[in-house]
Amino acid sequence: MKALSPVVLVVAASLMAAGFASAAVYKYIDENGNVAYGDKPVSGSEQVKIQKAKRPKPQVQDEGESGEQPQSNRNGGSRQSGDEDAPVVYKSLEILTPKNEKVIDDRTGTVQVIFLPTPSLAPSDQLVITVDGKDLSKGRDANLALQQVARGQHTVTGRILDADGNLKIQANTVTFHVRRPSVNNSLALDNNN
Repeated sequence: MKALSPVVLVVAASLMAAGFASAAVYKYIDENGNVAYGDKPVSGSEQVKIQKAKRPKPQVQDEGESGEQPQSNRNGGSRQSGDEDAPVVYKSLEILTPKNEKVIDDRTGTVQVIFLPTPSLAPSDQLVITVDGKDLSKGRDANLALQQVARGQHTVTGRILDADGNLKIQANTVTFHVRRPSVNNSLALDNNN
């Protein structure tokens, strides 16, 4: 078995940050021999035990002239009281799965779409997931299970909008392909038996 690279460990930790902390995470070897993670068990997968991360205690700083204590924000900086609604600046919005040009062999046409915003999605922001040019999901969920996806080529992208609907960041578009048996081929196979 291959040793886990730091990148794989970061991805696993990122999955937790993206909302997987309460869900089970499974580790498996994909068809290319790479270590992969998912939220559903597959043949040969093993459940990964994930410990909750301990949050560091905020450091007490000297009071400013206003007498207010600075508060730690999600980006690691500090902010004064009254700046709670300061907008989050996103560094990236990555599509973890499906990978670009991935061919998905699935009889049911199920495709898992998982996004990773960095930093995590702010409470007032929404992630819009777009498949084949249509917005399918809008909210705080960073993953979406597509069902009954037709055979052929498809695209997926996403964007984060603020509370006013203004674009904050957009992910690159990923193209994936679904390969499912056709009805005609299935019938021909059944008649030959």
